[in-house]
Amino acid sequence: MMGAAASLLAGCSTDLDINAPYKETTVVYALFNMREDTHFVKINKAFLGEGDALEFAQVRDSSEYRAEDIEYAKVVRIQNGQEVATFDLQRITVNGREPGTFYGPSQTLYYFAGVQQLLPITNTPVYLDPASTYEVRLKVKGKEISARSVVVNDFSIAQNDQDTSYATPTNRMNFIAVGGNNYANYELNWTSRLNCKLFQVSWRFRYDEVRGTDTVRTSFTQGWGSRTVPNSMDPVQLDLILPGETFYQIVRDRIPVDPSVSSRIFRGIDFLFTVADDEFNTFLSLQSPVSGIVEERPTYSNVNGGIGLVASRYTKSVRGKWLSPNSLDELRNGPFTQALNFCTPIDPLDAPFCD
Repeated sequence: MMGAAASLLAGCSTDLDINAPYKETTVVYALFNMREDTHFVKINKAFLGEGDALEFAQVRDSSEYRAEDIEYAKVVRIQNGQEVATFDLQRITVNGREPGTFYGPSQTLYYFAGVQQLLPITNTPVYLDPASTYEVRLKVKGKEISARSVVVNDFSIAQNDQDTSYATPTNRMNFIAVGGNNYANYELNWTSRLNCKLFQVSWRFRYDEVRGTDTVRTSFTQGWGSRTVPNSMDPVQLDLILPGETFYQIVRDRIPVDPSVSSRIFRGIDFLFTVADDEFNTFLSLQSPVSGIVEERPTYSNVNGGIGLVASRYTKSVRGKWLSPNSLDELRNGPFTQALNFCTPIDPLDAPFCD
């Protein structure tokens, strides 16, 4: 019996073939933003072969299709269930891809140009219709592939938060409580709109640095927080709080003390919003760091006949919020930022003069 078992083991191969039979998979990625006039779609193929996959990744033909492999590539605009417009995707080679796992610095992308229109009420120029959906349709080597995306709509920011008029003292950012003995919170308020699922918000601090006769414009950007809407079909009011003490501590930590800087001049604070639709929010959620026991994450794709993501995002900003007089004085003389040599600007548009 032992001899039979030994003979069976002797006849077994120790070679292990981990490669399944080759099956070509189309990979599609696109993030539509209605504020952009040109919209790009990335179309690639997954690859598999004997040998080092990292070496294959450096070969352009491993993951790019030839032009003749794609029978058609287009984006169809759909409104109320009806196809109302078709945009052919144009092939283009772009440069500037940073060195990494995959080939570069050139790569092939596909693009189409949107049609400019004005959003009602705000008269904001956009290039995709927020009341429509856009479907990417491909036929690659005889196989049909598709993916559909909504368009993230514009949203409204509270009037006092978007008012950047220096002449409106009540709309300035105030981080000092009444009486000047304690710090105060600044509250940013806005209202979501259709297809707005995830808001990520930052603030940008802009200032001048004066070195001798040279004045240099500079800034830093700080993450503020995020808000997720329960139902992206229903508008909801949202807010973020920036505590005054936290604000001055961040300024202290982000701007180095530099003896060569004779003075710094505050030039304004910008609010920066980036908004994701439901599909993009789900994708980002699955890419976030794992904090639980189970480390494996499912692969998310909304591409029919392939893998990847076709989704929408939107960007919006408020540029040039000003600080209240007490907040400016704290920037200049407060315990956190006194060493940074901020002076009090005579006027937000007048550089480089200070009191």
